[in-house]
Amino acid sequence: MWKLVLTTLCFFLSLQEALADVISMDGEAPSEEVNKRNAHHVQRGLFFTIDLYWRWPDPNEILFYIDPYYSPKEQYWIRQSAAFIERDLLGCIRLRETDGRDRRPKIKVTPFLHNNRPEQYCKAFPGFRHSFAQKGRDQLFVVPRGPDSCLNETLVGLMKGWAITLGRLNEHQRWDRNEYIRLHPENIDFPEAYKRYDFLQAYLENFWMGLPYDTCSITHNRPTAFARPGSIAFSFRRGPQAVPDIPRLSQTDCQLISHMYGCNPRICRYWDCEAERWNTSWANTPKTTTRVTTTLSTARPSTSTTRLNSTTPTTTTRPTTTTARPTTTTAAIVTSTTRATVSGSTSKPSVSSTPAVTTTAQSTSTPSTSTTTATTSTTTSTAAPTTTTTVTTTTPAPQCTLQSFCQGNIDESSFLLGPYSPYQTYLLYSGNCIMEYTVNWTTNILNPIGDPELLTEYFPPPGGPTLVPPVNPVFLNRNQTNTTDGFDLNLINNNGASLLHCPTNGLFDTHAASCPTPSGPNSIAGTAGLTSISSMLNVGDFKTYHYVVDSSKKEIKLMDPNFQSTLQTTQGLLAGQKQIASITAIQILMDEVDIHPIVMGIVGTGDDGKTYAGVVNMPIVAHPNVPLSPIEWYNGTSALLSTRIEGC
Repeated sequence: MWKLVLTTLCFFLSLQEALADVISMDGEAPSEEVNKRNAHHVQRGLFFTIDLYWRWPDPNEILFYIDPYYSPKEQYWIRQSAAFIERDLLGCIRLRETDGRDRRPKIKVTPFLHNNRPEQYCKAFPGFRHSFAQKGRDQLFVVPRGPDSCLNETLVGLMKGWAITLGRLNEHQRWDRNEYIRLHPENIDFPEAYKRYDFLQAYLENFWMGLPYDTCSITHNRPTAFARPGSIAFSFRRGPQAVPDIPRLSQTDCQLISHMYGCNPRICRYWDCEAERWNTSWANTPKTTTRVTTTLSTARPSTSTTRLNSTTPTTTTRPTTTTARPTTTTAAIVTSTTRATVSGSTSKPSVSSTPAVTTTAQSTSTPSTSTTTATTSTTTSTAAPTTTTTVTTTTPAPQCTLQSFCQGNIDESSFLLGPYSPYQTYLLYSGNCIMEYTVNWTTNILNPIGDPELLTEYFPPPGGPTLVPPVNPVFLNRNQTNTTDGFDLNLINNNGASLLHCPTNGLFDTHAASCPTPSGPNSIAGTAGLTSISSMLNVGDFKTYHYVVDSSKKEIKLMDPNFQSTLQTTQGLLAGQKQIASITAIQILMDEVDIHPIVMGIVGTGDDGKTYAGVVNMPIVAHPNVPLSPIEWYNGTSALLSTRIEGC
């Protein structure tokens, strides 16, 4: 009986505190203390007091407005973080941008909390607040500038703010958090940031659905959040002392928000939290080590290649793969090719053009010398005197070499697996040849994966050998052959009006395409005359839209999924640099660990006839109503393509 009385008393005390906060915050001039108690500090930590917050009324149209105070690049980061939230929630909610004149309830992203005074930290109110809507006031998501702000291109802090605005509570303030972390009060500058929700508060808000404590939640503070310089605010009782700094909702984040908005939590993707904690811990350790990348929803089979990352979080290192070329041994000849790439490092990948080699062993009374030619080394050995017949062995020269790509003979580029893949492999097309590559985000260099191959050999039978080069354009659409989230490649030869359709397998990051049917006539009328396409998934409506080089070859336009209408067009795209005069190919570039913003790679020819490449920062969210501006060329220029490909 006494437990029931105590529980009831706690409930009314909590409710009284909540109502007091509601009344204070509804006033015209809320106090500084109330602002502190009710806002969530996003980047350096958050605090919370129960209030009358709910889920947003229409999950298919949660409106937001960006204060014009922000620069074009800052606005891009804010929009991109909202797009990532939609992506990770698999379409459960849709964040829709509007303007300040819209009188409907909306979120205003602004650097000011009240009195037009800039804040130090990012702040967000948890969930939808009826009182703001009733008074015609916008609900604020406060994103200031400065060293303590969440406004940066990593997007982690911004995504944290969006998650809280949707109603997610801080994981490190759970009522049971002391079972998982140990606070160090003497190091904490702001104790309210670590105030626990009691059980009733948590139950009234979103009660965690009985899910286990989630150290990888995007809402979980880092150990240094709100700690005095050189110290930590808390330590973990078990496991590595790190929280992953990845712009991705955890599975628990997705499940809680999905449940809140009436979506199926079972569809939320799994990724290995513990592995990412170790990765982060090792990356922060001042020693050389190897970092293991985790996948999203599907584990790779044991036969696939393990992908390794370097200790630098902005780089990715792929392992050496030795299965792509057989080893041939004939007489004194040993020819081997190793497929390797080191994405995110300064070492060159094993990319070779094996020359034709002829070795002759002759009858002689003196020691003979045989030469072994391989991709990476030459070995000379001396044999004893021998008497043999002449044996001549010739290794034919390869039909596809890296030099063809270095010289700028580019027809098209495409994803292999599609946008938002955790393993980003790209394809570069040149005449009869194709080359896989990745992007080194530290140096902005393209890293070839092994040797270029013939198109008709790279794409497997029965369809591959029927492909008619050259290939341009190439586009992707959602996989129609199974229930996975994969994409299909569609390779068009506009000269011959032919089309080859090749589904891809997301379990593999190389040679992942299958082509079950021969190429046939191109029946997609809207693609006639197009030269380059880069396809992008809209994470709101889950449709694939297409960025296309227009007929002038000087602008890019966004087209609908069926290539029937133009939705947006750039204006003065090439004005930001001086080298490229005509666009040859475009490619959306996405960092596979989501650290860098999505950008557009552009290859084109100059007035001097040479081939150049550059990178453009522009809105790439595949939204019909988002203009393709502003446009910013990295370093304000483009460079010779040969300087952008490792090994040229």
